[in-house]
Amino acid sequence: MYNANNTGNGIHEMKIAICDDDNLICDRLEEVINTASKAFQIAFEVEVFQKGNTLIEKLRQGGRYELIFLDIVLSDSLGTDIALKIREIAKDLSPQIIFISSSHEYGPEAVESGPIKYLLKPLKEEQIYCAIESGLKNISREKRQFEYRVGKQTKCVLLKDIYYFEARDKQIRMVTTRGEEIFYGAISSIEANDLHGFILIHRSYLINFFNLDSYSRSEVVMRNGDLIRIGNTRKEEVEACIMDLAGEYSAGL
Repeated sequence: MYNANNTGNGIHEMKIAICDDDNLICDRLEEVINTASKAFQIAFEVEVFQKGNTLIEKLRQGGRYELIFLDIVLSDSLGTDIALKIREIAKDLSPQIIFISSSHEYGPEAVESGPIKYLLKPLKEEQIYCAIESGLKNISREKRQFEYRVGKQTKCVLLKDIYYFEARDKQIRMVTTRGEEIFYGAISSIEANDLHGFILIHRSYLINFFNLDSYSRSEVVMRNGDLIRIGNTRKEEVEACIMDLAGEYSAGL
C-alpha cells in the first residue's frame, strides 16, 4: 500500500487528463487514479482522450488540466509534439506532464518538453502514485507566495515568478518576471523563511533554482539573462545544492 505524503496541502480537487490510444492503459490509469484520490484525500476529475489532437482541441476550447498523462506514440501524433503544443496553449496554467511509453527511445526528446516523469509500460501502481505525488508537489510549490512590505503596503508575489533577491545595504532588490521591487529587509531574514529551491550563492544573492538557466563553478545565469557571480567560499555548497535539486526534480526521467 502506498503511503501518500502531505504533498497536496491546500489542494482539494484536481483535473487530470489521460491521453493514450490503448484502452487498457487508459482503464488502468483511471482505476489507479480513482484509488489514489482516497489516499491523497483529493477529488480527482479524470477525462480520457485517445488522440493527441483531440486533447489539443479541448485545451483550445478552454479545457484546463493540472496533470496530464501523455503517451509518447499516439495514432495521430507524437506525444513530444503534443506536449510542446500544450505548453504553448496552457502556459498560464503550467500543467504537469507525465509521459508514458514502451521504451526509453524518446527519452532525450521528451526531456525538452519538460515532463515531470517518464513512465515505462506496463504501468505499475507505485509508479502512478509517485507520478501523482510529484505533480502535487510541483503544483503546491507553484502556488506558494512570498509576502513583503513596501512602506505600509503588504504585497505578495508567487515564488515561481522570482528570479533572485539581492541585498543592497539595508534594502532588498527583488527581481521577478514582472520587473523588480525594492523594499527594506535582509537576505538572512528571507532565507529564514525556508523557501524551497532558493540557494544562497553569495552573501548578497539568494537565487531561485527553478529560474536558473545555466551555471558554472564561478557564476550562474538566470532565465532573464542576468549573470551573477558565486561567492568564493560558497562554490562547493552551491554546486551541491544545485545537484541535489536537479536530482530531486529529474527523478524518473
